[in-house]
Amino acid sequence: MVLLRSLICVLALFITRINLISSELMINSVFIAANRIQFYAVVVPYLIREYQRKNSPASAGIRILSENDPDIANNLFGKVAIITGGSRGLGVEVVRTFLRKGAAVITTTSSKDPGTIESRYKKIVRNLPANRCNLEIWPLDLMSMDSVMEFVNRFKNRNDTRLNYFIGNAGTMFPPYKLSVDGFESQFSINYLGHVLMSFHLMPYLYRTAKSSDTESRLVLTSSCLHHIPSKIRWNDLQSRQVYSPHYAYGVSKVSILMFIYTLNRLLKTKQDWYYHVKLFTLHPGLVDTELLKTIDIMTQFPAISNRLTFRDTKAGSETIIYAALSNQLNGEGGSILKTAKRRHHLNYLIIKLNR
Repeated sequence: MVLLRSLICVLALFITRINLISSELMINSVFIAANRIQFYAVVVPYLIREYQRKNSPASAGIRILSENDPDIANNLFGKVAIITGGSRGLGVEVVRTFLRKGAAVITTTSSKDPGTIESRYKKIVRNLPANRCNLEIWPLDLMSMDSVMEFVNRFKNRNDTRLNYFIGNAGTMFPPYKLSVDGFESQFSINYLGHVLMSFHLMPYLYRTAKSSDTESRLVLTSSCLHHIPSKIRWNDLQSRQVYSPHYAYGVSKVSILMFIYTLNRLLKTKQDWYYHVKLFTLHPGLVDTELLKTIDIMTQFPAISNRLTFRDTKAGSETIIYAALSNQLNGEGGSILKTAKRRHHLNYLIIKLNR
């Protein structure tokens, strides 16, 4: 009888455990599906806006930026920019714009192979005049904070440490689940943490450069409209070890950028001289036809959506980054998110009023 009761207890515990596992799997599946639905709910209005931009921008109040517009700085000789992710996709257009205007640019690649670096250098400077090719490409692996510090220390050890612009543009979207060497979810590490670490170390150089010439330096980090995906952040599972939704994790990395710019801007306001000389911006570059689109199933199934109807090419996609870095319309401002090369909201609005 005792043995029978013991067996019944073990069986009951086993069934309970199975039910708990099934319930957990169900909850995780619902979480993943809900974030996938939220992704499309966020993207559809932006698809409509991108369609308007391509077909009737004036009626939609959308500005089509030209890098030669009067509010965009044209002569950047003597200026220095660090631009991450500038050797591929959208970043190439940003780097080329800075080079055409005469800036010295340090950009990054995840590859350490000299042949790869050389081929990317040639691709970027193709057809540029010899005096507009002041470009260096340095290795940077945003999946490793040691690599980030190697990059930062390489800059600090230069003879010339002037820095007018830091643009954090490198990113990844919806990859399979992977942790960085430091134990961070890959999108959180690449899109957010690596750029935050760089920002803290490069801020003094942005400040000193601007102060020495009584101008503004700018720090610009690329976010996304998909910062709207997370309804709340799962602080107890920030690295998605328990359940991984690529859409949710991407959204967390992007809303984290908003919170960082907002918080750092508030800190700078307590140090008036820093706030006067260093301006911070984040932005949504628009829906851009880059390699990242290959991670979105509907775009691979219906390429006409991206190629013809709505999505920007990389040149058009670089507009808002160029606007954030170079437009004199933003002089004296800071702590804003830019959604086109015209529309902007102060982050107080998004984070406080919308409880982001």
